[in-house]
Parts: sequence; C-alpha cells; structure tokens
Amino acid sequence: MQILLILSLVIAIIAVIFAVSNTASTEVSFFGFTLFDGSLALVLIIAMLVGVLISMLASMPSMIKNSLAIRNLNKSLVEMEKSLNENTVKLEEAEKQLIVKENELEQARQSRPEEKEVEVVSEAENLSAGEPPSTA
Repeated sequence: MQILLILSLVIAIIAVIFAVSNTASTEVSFFGFTLFDGSLALVLIIAMLVGVLISMLASMPSMIKNSLAIRNLNKSLVEMEKSLNENTVKLEEAEKQLIVKENELEQARQSRPEEKEVEVVSEAENLSAGEPPSTA
C-alpha cells in the first residue's frame, strides 16, 4: 500500500514538472474548426486521458466475456465439489460395508476350524490308504 502511495506521488511530481515545462499556448483544430486553445501540457494530458478512455472502452467486451467465463467456471466448480462430496460419502459407506463383509468372512473362517481338521484327517487317511490327495 505504501509503495502505491509513493508511486502516485512520483507520478504527480513528474506531471507537475511536465506542466511547468510545457506552458506554450497551443491551438487544437479538427477539420478546420478550432476546438481548443490552451497550454501544451493541458492538451497532451487531455489527449492522454482520451486515449486511456478509448482503450478502456475497447477492452470492455473482453472483460465482460472473461467475467462471464469466470462465473460459469465457478458454477461448474461448485457442482463438481458437490459431486465430489457425494462420491466421498458413497465411498466411505462402501468402505464400511467392505469392513463389515471382511469381518463376517473372518468370523466364518474362524467358525470352521473343526471342518478343516476333519478334512486334514480324512486326507491323511486317504494318503495312508494309498489314494491320491483330493484337489478340492
């Protein structure tokens, strides 16, 4: 903020020096009609301000177009964030269901150790009887 103030003061000082240096009277004519008669500094400053105004008016369509594009992109961003939040909730629910299913599977595996022992014993009996091992 202070840099902007200092820059403004420097520009003001340069403008004052410019105005004091160019005090000669100048006549501004357009198509043979005298429009203005004043100091050279005033004529140059007015010409500069008119140029700034014209450039601002010329850039207005692109500024409006950019503003509309930004508004549309912000709407899309809000929609995508909403969709992301919904999908995050769905993912969390799916992860919870997966954990529940994994726990159920683990419990089912733990509830069958007797069946495993019976299978191992029957395979051992089959092997001792000379039968080939089962591939189940």
